[in-house]
Amino acid sequence: MLSFDGLEGTALEAAQAECILAKIGNAVAWIFAPLGWGNWKMTVAAITGLIAKRERSRNNRTVIRICRSCRRRSRNLG
Repeated sequence: MLSFDGLEGTALEAAQAECILAKIGNAVAWIFAPLGWGNWKMTVAAITGLIAKRERSRNNRTVIRICRSCRRRSRNLG
C-alpha cells in the first residue's frame, strides 16, 4: 500500500499519478470525457461509486429476503 504522508503539491500529484488506480483511471478516462470528467480522479470516483451502489443494493435485497422468510416462518408457527 502506498503512503502519501508528508507529500505536498507537485510531489503529491506525481506520487498519486504513479498508483495503480491512477493508471486504470487514465486508461478509461476517455469514456467519461464527453461528461466533462476527463481526468483519472473523476473517472475513478465514478466507477468506485457505481460499484459501491451496486453492492449496497444487492445487500439490501438479501436483507429483505431474510425478513420475508422470517415472517413466513412466524406465520406458520402461529
